Amino acid sequence: MTRRIAPKTTLSPKALKAQQERKAALLSVLRIRGAPINRKALAESDPSALRTPAFRAYARAAEHYLATHNEFFWKEADAVAARHIPKEDLYQAAYIGGLLALDKFDESLIHSGKVTSFLSYAHWWVRCEIGRLLDEESLVRIPTAARKSAQLVRETMISLISARVASLPEDLTDEAIVAALPPKSGLSAEKVSRLRRIYLGNDHVDATYPQTIEDDDPQGALLLQAIADTEAEVDDDSIRKQQTEVVFAAVAALSPRQRRLVLETYGLPLDDEAKAAVVPTRMLRDAALKAALGRLRGELEA
Repeated sequence: MTRRIAPKTTLSPKALKAQQERKAALLSVLRIRGAPINRKALAESDPSALRTPAFRAYARAAEHYLATHNEFFWKEADAVAARHIPKEDLYQAAYIGGLLALDKFDESLIHSGKVTSFLSYAHWWVRCEIGRLLDEESLVRIPTAARKSAQLVRETMISLISARVASLPEDLTDEAIVAALPPKSGLSAEKVSRLRRIYLGNDHVDATYPQTIEDDDPQGALLLQAIADTEAEVDDDSIRKQQTEVVFAAVAALSPRQRRLVLETYGLPLDDEAKAAVVPTRMLRDAALKAALGRLRGELEA
């Protein structure tokens, strides 16, 4: 006689309770949000809508809800972690995808049973954002050995900062990093110096170029060229800093009222004199701002 085995329930009571709690948390966020939104369209058509108390309340609720799915976002980042992009950047892309999915998620999808969970809906959005990041950053392929060495140096730097050996990556010496590396890493202080600079930028070793391990290897030449490019970027930063100082000097030459209009428009901090200045009414504000920008342009061209 054949013995029939009763089918097991799909979910245990504990798992079912956890599922109901996640569903309730999602519905709570959706009620705060209201109708689905399009952040990009709002930013272009009505940026002030992104600064309303209602939207800020939704943003806080969304951040709290998405934090419960951090494990999912890290798992998606790990799936493509073999690329040259830092894992934290991949996580941020996955998080943005989850946020966009939450903006568009419709409550009716839950009640109709078309999706089993929010993550099943968000998966496509997350993959799209990660794919966009990879498309923007994939300049060239890099060898696996070079990527692993760069990742090892970076993880060592993070651990040293976490241990409060230094407060900033720039404060860490190459020797301190070498001392903290695993004994079998085989990286010298010179190699660490090259790798830590390369990893901070977007210049990478070309995998189609011959790779050797001698001191005068082609890879070393490429790294040195990338370091030179990095130093050129530092020079560009100094030029940008000088230009910024020129702009702020021109802003300081404006009247207090004009200075307040310009600084408030671009979200910059106000000085005490500008704070005390009386701004015009809404009808006159645009004309006054246009006049202030015209004078600022004249100061810069003088």
